[in-house]
Amino acid sequence: MAKKTSSKRAVLNAGLVEEIREQYVYGIEVDGKRAFQSVPELSISFNVQVRSLQQKCMDGGWRGQRKEFEEQLRRDIDAKKRKELVDQTVDFDTNCLRLAQAIHGNVRRIMQNAEKRRETAESNGDPLFNPLSPTSLVNLSSSLTMCQKVGRLALGTYTDSMNVTSDDERAEAEAALESAIEKMFDSKPMGEGKPH
Repeated sequence: MAKKTSSKRAVLNAGLVEEIREQYVYGIEVDGKRAFQSVPELSISFNVQVRSLQQKCMDGGWRGQRKEFEEQLRRDIDAKKRKELVDQTVDFDTNCLRLAQAIHGNVRRIMQNAEKRRETAESNGDPLFNPLSPTSLVNLSSSLTMCQKVGRLALGTYTDSMNVTSDDERAEAEAALESAIEKMFDSKPMGEGKPH
């Protein structure tokens, strides 16, 4: 058998109604989470008649206000999460771009050093000296390609499925690459000492 309280109920004046409405509509924060109480729970907490409080809730449209608040709260939380994800993505892309730039710089230094060694050997009478093997050149070229892809992805400009170069541009790029490779192997005209 439930025990009846003998204490006198509080009077629902305008100030108390507003305080209860705020707790009903906006809830309260408990351990970093928002908790919402029902009208019967609030009537117990504030020691007021449950029927009177239910009537105030219906007349004041508290349920609709709570629903609007919860929806706005969800939108705010979603927006905050999206911003955090965007910030993390920007940081990740920045780090990837820095790594790609560092790798690109290392490849450039390797190529420059190899060219200096080749020029030194050529000036010392060894025109066939090649400091980089064909496999090394392929690996360096592959590294540069990956750096370019990572850099473009980080900047939001690269898409693998798009053909962004014309055939003429591709032919020019291939010719430039062949020329650079040929220069690395040998500065003699084609057919003389060039590996096949």
